Amino acid sequence: ANQLYSKEKQEELKKIFQSFDTNGDGQLERSELIAGYTKMLEDKELAEKEVDKMMDVVDVNRNGTIDYTEFLMANMNVEEALSAEKLKVAFNMFDLDGNGQITMDELQSVLGSGDDNEEIWKTIMEDADEDGDGQISFEEFKKMMLKLYLENSQIQLQFFSILMHIVQFFYFSSR
Repeated sequence: ANQLYSKEKQEELKKIFQSFDTNGDGQLERSELIAGYTKMLEDKELAEKEVDKMMDVVDVNRNGTIDYTEFLMANMNVEEALSAEKLKVAFNMFDLDGNGQITMDELQSVLGSGDDNEEIWKTIMEDADEDGDGQISFEEFKKMMLKLYLENSQIQLQFFSILMHIVQFFYFSSR
């Protein structure tokens, strides 16, 4: 798996892995993953639920931990399932005026009007607009998409979405 990544990407993934591997043993244990996910998702119960699902999918050798090879293999699938480029294209479909923010009017324009649709776009705005400014930024959009994957998709895609979020969280917090 290592040969499929550039040297920079390998270093980035190694740092992410090490940031979760708090005891430095080269294995991600359930408790380490829960601590990391709780910090990211700000919800310990959700973190525990998602870590358990992830362990079922990613712990290929069933030893109760995720080793670096398993981590790399999962990340390869994440990049296909939820790439930043795909998210940006989706975001731009809603950002009709191209100002980097999705408004309630833009949601309504894309999703359509009507009583049924109105509830959908109001719910989306309420859930995604974390800073309460009445708009959805690209960062808020990415988090919203993560939550949608967590709630509505297959276990494998749920894990991949979370892992992509970890990569993005680490990348943006290290800049």
